[in-house]
Amino acid sequence: MRTQPARLLVVLLLPGLLLALGGCADLRAQVAGAADAPASGAAEAPDVLTTSEWAVTDGLLSVLVRNEEDRTLRTAEVTLEAFDRDDVSLGTWSASAMVGQDACCTVTDLAPGEIYGLYFPVGVDVGEVAAVDLDYRDVAWQPAATDQDSSTASATGLASDLNASRTVVNADLTVGSADIPQALVQAILRGVDGQLVAVVTGVWTCLTAFEVRPIEMQLFQGVPEGTVVDSITVRPLDPSTSPVAPTCG
Repeated sequence: MRTQPARLLVVLLLPGLLLALGGCADLRAQVAGAADAPASGAAEAPDVLTTSEWAVTDGLLSVLVRNEEDRTLRTAEVTLEAFDRDDVSLGTWSASAMVGQDACCTVTDLAPGEIYGLYFPVGVDVGEVAAVDLDYRDVAWQPAATDQDSSTASATGLASDLNASRTVVNADLTVGSADIPQALVQAILRGVDGQLVAVVTGVWTCLTAFEVRPIEMQLFQGVPEGTVVDSITVRPLDPSTSPVAPTCG
């Protein structure tokens, strides 16, 4: 889905630790008229996920995507293509092109209605990004859970240090009634105007039942004054979908 933001804002993120069809729908075709629309009778493949928001600066771009299906997206590798204001492609980025950075652009265990944060290091010389397309590969679905999983966990935000010189997100991660071998934690940061500033992502391992673990996620650079932690989500991961399965004693 080629998507244009209401405005572009500062983004930078750092990980805390760590079939088959996809399609790209051109949003401009929907708003620009028949000149850019698909030919009559042509069917465009639906997007796997809906692009909700994105923001970019200093060569790093973050995207929020939403699962609007009634099933869980077990895994999908996402490729991003960025465009300038003249609709010229600035390049494409994906996990397969960035060794060791699978967490940047691989969606895992996304339940119906949930939002997932992706990030792409597009480079400082990429120019001004005005639109993005997301394409999905190696897509696998599974039925959505019908009841509450006892292994779920949550995170409560604590006093965080968010300013131009230091960006640290602090939280207490609380585990439910079952051990969790691996969990993905994502914090969404927003500016004073409510617009997306950054998605901070980290993976924690070997979480024990009823544990309360303090966690810290830090960005490489500062964010605008007034930036706040909008939400923090904890998503237990299926070890079979992880490139490195944890060994917990």
